[in-house]
Amino acid sequence: AFLGLHGEYGEDGTIQHALAERGVCYTGSGPEASARAFDKIRAKRLLGRAGVPLAAHGILEFPFGARGIRHAVRMTGDGPWVVKPARMGSSVGVTLCRNRGQVRRALEQGATYRQHQLIEEFVPGHELTCGVLADRPLPVVEAIAQRTFFDYEAKYTKSTGTQYVVEPTTIPEAVRAEIRRLALESHRALGCDDYSRTDFRYDPKTGKLVVLEVNTLPGMTQTSLLPKAAGAAGISFTELLTRICSLAMRVVV
Repeated sequence: AFLGLHGEYGEDGTIQHALAERGVCYTGSGPEASARAFDKIRAKRLLGRAGVPLAAHGILEFPFGARGIRHAVRMTGDGPWVVKPARMGSSVGVTLCRNRGQVRRALEQGATYRQHQLIEEFVPGHELTCGVLADRPLPVVEAIAQRTFFDYEAKYTKSTGTQYVVEPTTIPEAVRAEIRRLALESHRALGCDDYSRTDFRYDPKTGKLVVLEVNTLPGMTQTSLLPKAAGAAGISFTELLTRICSLAMRVVV
């Protein structure tokens, strides 16, 4: 089974567990690693223990009411901050907040997801990503969104004008090398198998580089980043799919 799913049930280990129980060979990481990576709060704890650089962040645990929101808002600085559900994919529910009032409104809206909310420092600068295939990092890709940040629309809608640059020369080679190293380290820290994609933010003014999250089932659309990186490494789309299937079939589930 070639898994091309996103979000709950697809990335959180549910379908992986169901396939493993039935003895069906499938692509990507197993149930445990999928669950670890999909839960942003759990993943950050594990990445932090591994020494991976992270943005400052806080957690508002569900269920929460007006009192919990007021306390969370008081704990935030002037911003900007990013508010996101702990267990959603493809930037669904992600809100960029430039002041405390916007943080409060984002948390009120986030309550509809009925899950913990992550309040994370927004690191300005470059949106970067690096894939790992067969325990080897692929070239770094920068996503230059015309929108405020690389949100759901920027990821999946061609008309938004998002540009993609492989191994951008505007990023120092030393930083790109560190991104490749951290992508592999993050992949291993969460126990991922075969392939993954780790997202970063880099502020050239301060030199701050942070890991945002690890994706165990990176997108495979025409605008997706892993196929672009593989192509730059001389791996065609067909060959990429073949390699992913071959890696999966080496493991007896």
